[in-house]
Amino acid sequence: MRKRAKALLGAVNADRAAVIRKYQVVKTLTADPQKGFALFEKYCTPCHRLGDAGHQLGPDLAALVDKSTDAMLSALLDPNLGVERKYSQYTAVTTDGRITTGIISEETGTSVTILAKEGKKTVFLRNRLARLESNGKSMMPEGLEKDLDAQSVADLIAALQEHYPSPKKFPGNTPRRVETDTAGKLTLSTDTCSIYGKSIQLEKRYGNLGMWRGEDDMAVWQIEIPAAGKYEVAIEWACTPATAGNQAQLVAADDRLLFKVESTGSWDQYRTTSVGKILLRSGIQRIRVHSAGPISQFLMDLRKVTLSPGQAK
Repeated sequence: MRKRAKALLGAVNADRAAVIRKYQVVKTLTADPQKGFALFEKYCTPCHRLGDAGHQLGPDLAALVDKSTDAMLSALLDPNLGVERKYSQYTAVTTDGRITTGIISEETGTSVTILAKEGKKTVFLRNRLARLESNGKSMMPEGLEKDLDAQSVADLIAALQEHYPSPKKFPGNTPRRVETDTAGKLTLSTDTCSIYGKSIQLEKRYGNLGMWRGEDDMAVWQIEIPAAGKYEVAIEWACTPATAGNQAQLVAADDRLLFKVESTGSWDQYRTTSVGKILLRSGIQRIRVHSAGPISQFLMDLRKVTLSPGQAK
């Protein structure tokens, strides 16, 4: 029976790290997000929701903070690497022999609700359960690579990276795609980014992003890069000595740049300086700025990010 099942379904490679290494090639491919959305509807909607499509069994993919290609490859191809307890797979067996598999969506002293694929909910009375146990694994099965080649995975990841929830709205802020100027430089200002998070605000006086104190607070720009390569990153910011020293990061699809937020003297004193370089792929993509961990008081008041091209890759 085992041999027949393998022949019918295909054997899954137990070495997930090897599978991820094989699929590193997706970073070199030109992806098509529209094809990726079609793949999402075909393979992912029973358990995930994106926009108006799918069911909310697994994590909200639109709200994921880390949408780097490496993080997405790991989530798609090695789903059991880091499973949150709330998404662990449970099997409920009733005293009359019914078996249901899913995640626990609700619990009371007398009942347990199991949420299964396609949003199907079943409520079990605890005194009617013969067994309720978890295997510690994700509801998402391993072996997606059996159905999706590298190009398809690249397209799917591009769709997930492009899709974000609705941003916060502020006067003077109109999110739009940023293109390079004649020198190949991109200027990322606070009027063109999408703004997310409970605390972060677009402050009118200096046109800066302030009140930046939550790990979910972030600014996201959609950019278009004509040629892949290293880009010099400079920020224009203000920060008081009392709250300086927090770690921030600028994250792209295939790279991220960590930097410490230094003091500029006061919230009214802005400074511009280079914080390092980041590798950007060519084409349309998202780039975001947020904290790199818990924030002590406030991260910074950010007014502008500039990306200047170095040597094309």
